[in-house]
Amino acid sequence: MVDTLSKSELEELQGAFAANDKDGNGSIDIKELEEALSRVGRRPTRFEVANIMRRFDSDGDGRINFPEFIVMVMKKKKFASVEADLRRAFNYFDKNGDGFISQDELRSVIRLFGDKLKNVDAEAIMNEADENGDGLLNYEEFLTLMGECYF
Repeated sequence: MVDTLSKSELEELQGAFAANDKDGNGSIDIKELEEALSRVGRRPTRFEVANIMRRFDSDGDGRINFPEFIVMVMKKKKFASVEADLRRAFNYFDKNGDGFISQDELRSVIRLFGDKLKNVDAEAIMNEADENGDGLLNYEEFLTLMGECYF
């Protein structure tokens, strides 16, 4: 994956990595990851930070090294490139157009997929993804859910 990056892109990633490696030990721990996400405007839950760490810590040492960081950033860029598709998917789920996906709307989409999603539980998905506990998925919560599925 590194060979697909230009020298300037690699240098930019090295700078970003160093900026997030606050203790300078050559890796990003879970606390540094949480702080990095907060700095870019995300309010990650502990669960979200742990999921990100688990997905990208390929050697299982509890830290993200530079090669793992590159993979994480490249996946994020790929995810960003599909955001328009995700907006369309959100709008498809949001049957009444109120800007939220209710459990009933989620259930109706699951039913459309029939046997492919017969074991999918709309309530469990809602409980997992509804970060603010209002019983609805807003677009940001939907993106988080799709990001967890995508990564």
